Amino acid sequence: MSSLKIDREKKIHTRDIKIATYAYDDAHIIVEGELNDNRIIPIFSHTGELYPPGNIHHMFIRLLIEIDSVRIVQVEIEMPGIPHQECPETIPVFSELEGMHIAPGFTSKVRNIIGGPKGCAHLSGLLMAMASAAIQGLWTYRAKDRQRDSDIGELTDDYLIDTCWVWRQDGQLVSRLQKEDKIA
Repeated sequence: MSSLKIDREKKIHTRDIKIATYAYDDAHIIVEGELNDNRIIPIFSHTGELYPPGNIHHMFIRLLIEIDSVRIVQVEIEMPGIPHQECPETIPVFSELEGMHIAPGFTSKVRNIIGGPKGCAHLSGLLMAMASAAIQGLWTYRAKDRQRDSDIGELTDDYLIDTCWVWRQDGQLVSRLQKEDKIA
């Protein structure tokens, strides 16, 4: 039980992130991320202007991912709700993600490409969340067909080992799977 008592009547801001994976064709999946920021209370801007409650950010990222290589083939950005008219100026830099593999080191590479003043903090955060969700969605897509997932050991080695406590190299699960010849 939590010792932090939350008065739900005092909520001031929400951020909702939704990520979904879709089958596209035999060689690709689409991963779609959506970010929504909502201000619950009125605020004053740095100029002293009063802003009412409402949606601050509503943004989408869609990634077309090649299944076998886990490579980003295409990136689409949509910004139906933004606080500043300049926000869409960041969209072109996201095309530099095309051709990248979602693999160890992805986060640092993404930060170098779209981090800081080169991109959008909100879309960068969404993309980071999408990377792990893409692997989960890819795994789900592959696991629907027993024949297709013949390289499960390679995927496990590349994407799961040492990503968390359960999947640690010296843990019980990895040891058991190695004994069963499920992974290297």
